[in-house]
Amino acid sequence: MIVIEKLSKIYDTADVPALDNVDLKINDGEFLSIVGKSGSGKSTLLHIIGGIEKPTSGKVTVDEVDITSVSDNELSDYRSRKTGFVFQSFHLEPQFTVYDNVRLPLLINDISYNEHKERIESILKKVGLEDKIKSKASKLSGGEKQRCAIARALVCDPPLILADEPCGNLDSENSFKIMELLKNINDEGKGVILVTHDKEAARCGSRIIELKDGRIINETS
Repeated sequence: MIVIEKLSKIYDTADVPALDNVDLKINDGEFLSIVGKSGSGKSTLLHIIGGIEKPTSGKVTVDEVDITSVSDNELSDYRSRKTGFVFQSFHLEPQFTVYDNVRLPLLINDISYNEHKERIESILKKVGLEDKIKSKASKLSGGEKQRCAIARALVCDPPLILADEPCGNLDSENSFKIMELLKNINDEGKGVILVTHDKEAARCGSRIIELKDGRIINETS
């Protein structure tokens, strides 16, 4: 379980808080959608949950560990082993093959080389990219790039997938495919936290929270 208590984030260049005293509980295996207009604080909240940013005040407890107070090394370990991030802009290495892009987390986490091939081939089959294994990322379509990014997020088998506007650069057909993939991942038992401005995509979640000016203003399930 993730427990968020009195979480606030104030950027030095901003006139108002990005997050303002947020309290939230997220259950293991839940598909939570976070919606709100640009500047509402939804990506900031996701990044703090994922250990990419630190809050100004408050805390985030994941499986009874306060990730806002651990050392940098412990936070890095949390990001590597507990979470898989999917970004709007993919963040793939364009000159690397699909295989090598997906392999990067395995190298970072010191996973035995003997396991790499089997893991990568299995995860690429899951996302429907097994025929692109030797293709350079720069040659993929937008939808294929996002599926490669999801494979990379999944390859170390983290319990939580964090998706920040994963369909923001995709057409409606590819957006549908990506959301179906995220739902399937959730059905297999992984938690998914989705940040989106798209209310149709948000409905894939079992619960939706809406942010405005850094505060939760609505919740539906």
